[in-house]
Amino acid sequence: MSSSKGRTVDTASLDGLRGVAAVWVMVFHCFIYSPFPIDLQGSSIMPLFFLLSGFSLMLAYGHRFAEAPSTAPVRSLLGPFLQNRLARTYPTYFLCSAFAAPLWWAGYYGDGTTGGLLTSAAASVLLASTAACFAFGVPLDGPGWTVCTLFVMWVAFPWSARSAKRCGSSAALVRKLVQCYYLQLLLVFAVFVPVLLFLGY
Repeated sequence: MSSSKGRTVDTASLDGLRGVAAVWVMVFHCFIYSPFPIDLQGSSIMPLFFLLSGFSLMLAYGHRFAEAPSTAPVRSLLGPFLQNRLARTYPTYFLCSAFAAPLWWAGYYGDGTTGGLLTSAAASVLLASTAACFAFGVPLDGPGWTVCTLFVMWVAFPWSARSAKRCGSSAALVRKLVQCYYLQLLLVFAVFVPVLLFLGY
């Protein structure tokens, strides 16, 4: 894969790692929905996919966002970036959601009601399921939560890419990532613990 500066980066090992992780998640789902529901912790593999996605995006776009002139704020690059991301993912995501709608009616997924279908369809089309903590329903296509989560990350990417480039060294970047990890952990507890205690979510 070529980086945004024209250097070639060998990503073959990442493709292999992504393949192993994908098979792991597939086997996890096969077991969890079987008569022998062994939890292989497939959900714990998802951060790896997000990490690999961020690495690939940094190779492709990092230089562009990091060195955008001050006269062209990073937010001005967000529109074209999101357009490219949606062009690559949205058609397949939307098609899978449309195919999943009959399963909703059949009661296989969701609550089977028209109201539930409409709110989940709206949340799916607007990629708002994750951002709204599934308040409007789960996506029509179960794995669609991944795209909804990535969309939130894509919106933040131009700023996070520039921030990462400004660290100057790998050690400084690692320190910043560790700080961000603990901040998001605090955010998760601050949001979900009250929701669990008071709303039973």
